[in-house]
Amino acid sequence: MSRWQADYIRVVVQGRLIALAPLHVGSGDEEEYSLGQQPEGDLEPGLVNTLLRDATGRPYIPGSTLRGLLRGLLRGLLRARCDHPHLPEILFGEARQKVDEKRQVNWPGHAGQLRVYDATFDGGGPIDRVSRTGIDPLTGAARQHHLATHEVVPPGTGFHLRLELDHVGDRELQALLGCLELLGNDPDSQLGKGKSIGQGWVEWRQGKVSVLRRTRLQDFLRQPLPNPADRAGSPRNRGAGLPQAGRLKRYWETITPVPEGGGQNRWRVFDFELLPKAPVLVNDPHRVDKTGREDSPDMVYHRRPDGRAEIPGSTLKGWARGWCRRILLTLQTQPDEARVEALLAELFGSTGGGMGLLRFESALAETTVTHRQTFNAIDRFSGGVKAGALYSVEAAWPDRFAGRLHVRLDKTPDWARLLLLYLLRDAEEGDLVIGWGKARGYGKLKLKQNRIHWQRWARKGEPLKRWHRELQAALKPAAEETTS
Repeated sequence: MSRWQADYIRVVVQGRLIALAPLHVGSGDEEEYSLGQQPEGDLEPGLVNTLLRDATGRPYIPGSTLRGLLRGLLRGLLRARCDHPHLPEILFGEARQKVDEKRQVNWPGHAGQLRVYDATFDGGGPIDRVSRTGIDPLTGAARQHHLATHEVVPPGTGFHLRLELDHVGDRELQALLGCLELLGNDPDSQLGKGKSIGQGWVEWRQGKVSVLRRTRLQDFLRQPLPNPADRAGSPRNRGAGLPQAGRLKRYWETITPVPEGGGQNRWRVFDFELLPKAPVLVNDPHRVDKTGREDSPDMVYHRRPDGRAEIPGSTLKGWARGWCRRILLTLQTQPDEARVEALLAELFGSTGGGMGLLRFESALAETTVTHRQTFNAIDRFSGGVKAGALYSVEAAWPDRFAGRLHVRLDKTPDWARLLLLYLLRDAEEGDLVIGWGKARGYGKLKLKQNRIHWQRWARKGEPLKRWHRELQAALKPAAEETTS
């Protein structure tokens, strides 16, 4: 749109971003912290990935991060339409293209009509720490020396966001607001670290939208000039014959535009419930009382700042990946762990291969009943009780945990659909065991199947047989696959 044909000379959009889950936008730095007591009584050192903070020490979300996110959402919003294919370049600009072989510039590039400012801290709870550990796929236990800790802002934290646009019309403004409405509803709109394990969900709450129309600016510029006699005298009056910018405020309007809808969420959402059949203890070392009181437990269950028991998305993802690995190795006629790992990386993602096709949200309990128990370590040589080795744990035992699983079905191959069916069926039958104390009967849960409806997938008849053939073909070693 030509700037001279634009409806609005200037638009200011203000609102708030509310964290719906723990949010980590990191600074790239690490700091030392004290994790807990060692046997000698010294504090065990650790490293934590810190949040990005402003000069006052408060966390914020960089405008560059939000700008990149909104551009990606806008491309997804317009993917199914061709009425305004160049809207992303108009709003966000276009980089200068490299010179060709003739040393000629193909495209000089241009700035965009949108400015995204840093989202500043607008109130919330204290900064929290979240620790995640790698899970051994063979034993199901935590890997040694695979603990990672990062700072997060807790759910409910607010950030004030301001956006400005120049020389745009209703079409551009509605498209931008439509992208903002996707925040909190589309997994592609997550921010920061831990997207695949339920972190980084933020919700947009629109505030004031102010516009300066082209016609109103023209009215401002047509104001009659004061009497020339009034311009004489004091230096304060020398510029009185020109329209003053301070008077422009009354020409601004507050409008209530309708966000552009129609954006297709490419992720299928599955709500589920987990019914505990035993106490559940996903240890949270940051909730342990480090004062050394005798009645304080040595391990406590993972919980949100509001006290609700939580099974982190990373724990659910770790179990799902490990269990799928067992299924694939069982179905494979010839052992080829490299092939299995390649399939798991495609479904669950990997460090070098990018995000996977699944996103796990944390499962939360509405009400929590705690379970305290004291144990005594066993001397591995004598088989008897080890003197002075008592320790206590505090686990959660609620009625249910509720969570959500997001699946990118449009990109999920047929073999992966069948693998997910196997996974959900086993979880329904009670094979889901997580957290600490598996050998002591802790951590056993059962999937409540009427929230997943995986049987609807399994009743597809011929497609189900095709999925089975695709899974068998996917499990073949790479050499065998090329020869066939």
